[in-house]
Amino acid sequence: MARTVTNVREAGLLLAVLGAAAFAQASSGVPFMLKTSNESGVRCGVQERLGNGMVEIRGIAVSDSMVSGDYSFEVVQEGRGGRSVNRQAGSFSLQPGVETILGTAIIGANSYHASLVIVVDGVTIDCSRQA
Repeated sequence: MARTVTNVREAGLLLAVLGAAAFAQASSGVPFMLKTSNESGVRCGVQERLGNGMVEIRGIAVSDSMVSGDYSFEVVQEGRGGRSVNRQAGSFSLQPGVETILGTAIIGANSYHASLVIVVDGVTIDCSRQA
C-alpha cells in the first residue's frame, strides 16, 4: 500500500542521510548489546557511532523470523544550552536475520538518554540506553 510522505518528513530523512554520510569518513562504532524477548524472538538495542565531535544514535532490531510491529525511538539530550528531544515512531517489518535500523538521531557528543521500545504481537521490549 502506498503511503504519502510529507515534505517535513522528507527533509528530516534527507538530513539524517546526509548526516550519516558525514560519519562515513571518521566514525567508530561502539559495541552494543541486543536485548532479547523470549516471547517474540525479537532482539533490539541502541547503538552509537562517534565521529567529528558528534554522536549518531541508532535504534536497531533483528529477528529470526519475519515479524512486524510498532516502535517508538526517543533521544533526549540535556546540556548548558538547554534540552533537545528527538522522537520517532511508526510501524516496521523485520526480515529473518536482517539487522534493521528503526530510528536515527545525530547529536553533540554529550550525555543523552535513548529509548527504543518495540511492540510485536502484544509483547513490549524496552531497549533503552543511558550514555
